[in-house]
Amino acid sequence: MNIPRMHLSPRPRRRRLFASTLIVSFLTACATGRAPRSNGPFPEARAVEVYRLIADSLYVRSTGRPIAIAAASLDTACVQEDCLPLAHRWAYELPLWWAAHDSASAPQLRDDMIRRVGKVYDMRTVPFRESNLVVAELASIPAYVADTGTWIAFRNSHDGAAGVLKFSPVAFDNDGKQALVFVDWLCGITCGHTMSVYLRRKSPAAWEIVDLLLTSRHVR
Repeated sequence: MNIPRMHLSPRPRRRRLFASTLIVSFLTACATGRAPRSNGPFPEARAVEVYRLIADSLYVRSTGRPIAIAAASLDTACVQEDCLPLAHRWAYELPLWWAAHDSASAPQLRDDMIRRVGKVYDMRTVPFRESNLVVAELASIPAYVADTGTWIAFRNSHDGAAGVLKFSPVAFDNDGKQALVFVDWLCGITCGHTMSVYLRRKSPAAWEIVDLLLTSRHVR
């Protein structure tokens, strides 16, 4: 997989990374293992376009296998006492790492993500299957400490999926021409990472991935 931007400093299971002066500490999404809460039908077709592009271009193509999508988007809330602010966990506090591409609208993406705090969308409403993507119920997704047998059973019941993607809500600038989303990828007992993805609308019908910020990798 071609990762154009990588700031990586590993630590067992979840790694803290230093990107310039920004310390990114990712904590496991609180939604994992809970039944998905739904805000009704998936609200925006443009967000679905972003999810499809990331899943297909970064994961389906690199693995050559289907990819599972978690049945609920990542919960922006956190109930843990030591939970850091969302902007810190998902790497969109100052400095705004994507601002080099458009500094004028960079704060708009951050502010829109903040406005979406607490939103949990039901991904089962999105027709993924025709794109080598299959939705996985939260209870079926292997935990970070799952063994090889658990992963084999999961893949056997999910079209041989290489791993599971959990997406945050997608933030957009005021013009709807830029987007920011956080991704949690889990693919085995020592396989996975989290990252933030910055995109721009290339044409009325297509988005393009402009930059990535890798925020952690999964290692036992």
